[in-house]
Amino acid sequence: MLLILPWAAYWLGLQAIAQFPVAPSTALSAPQHEWVWNLAKGSGQPEVVAPSPYSYLYILFMEGRGERGTQVAWWVASDQLARQRPKQRALWWALSGAALTLWITRNWTDEQITAAAFVALKRRGEVYRGN
Repeated sequence: MLLILPWAAYWLGLQAIAQFPVAPSTALSAPQHEWVWNLAKGSGQPEVVAPSPYSYLYILFMEGRGERGTQVAWWVASDQLARQRPKQRALWWALSGAALTLWITRNWTDEQITAAAFVALKRRGEVYRGN
């Protein structure tokens, strides 16, 4: 029973999402791409690896912070949820956000996630000083 719990939580979190985001079709410039990944901090090549619900839980509880790719996907998911349900309870917000983060990493390319994160970060007030 415990083995299906992460997948059940993923499914439940997805059920609370009213509308899934649409992947952007426009690409970022190299400086914009670099800006997003620099804000995510961390090391290594910027890429998004689609975690399973098991590995996502492990990363959150054991390491405290996900990989840079997961962080960038979370920015997209949290932006979508903030525009959809700004007053959602914390538990549902966390569950829906985690599920949507996983969904995004499984259904979008690295470039699409980065482009959506660029828009989400600017919407949050981050200042991009490039071209």
